[in-house]
Amino acid sequence: KTQENVAVLMDRTPSLIIVMLAIFKIGAVFVPINPKYPNERIQFVVDDSRAQYLIVNTTDRLGDQFGGKYIELSPDWKSLPQSQSRIPFPATNLQQIAYMIYT
Repeated sequence: KTQENVAVLMDRTPSLIIVMLAIFKIGAVFVPINPKYPNERIQFVVDDSRAQYLIVNTTDRLGDQFGGKYIELSPDWKSLPQSQSRIPFPATNLQQIAYMIYT
């Protein structure tokens, strides 16, 4: 099975670190996108990385081209109910890609 790419369009905050670690934990590829990039660059990175998901902390910068392909991380994410059940995470190995950086 191939890894899924998760693009993250968030400011540098503690929440970004939590999201990054969660992406690593599930064995997906972390694709950070600087929110200061122009819209065309953001679109290019999302398209070129073939990101299955885009995690954002605000949808202000998203245009119609993202059409439901994003997950908005609510500012009050800490108040979400905690699940008591344990979900097994996929097995990972040293040959898997951890992140994809566009410069």
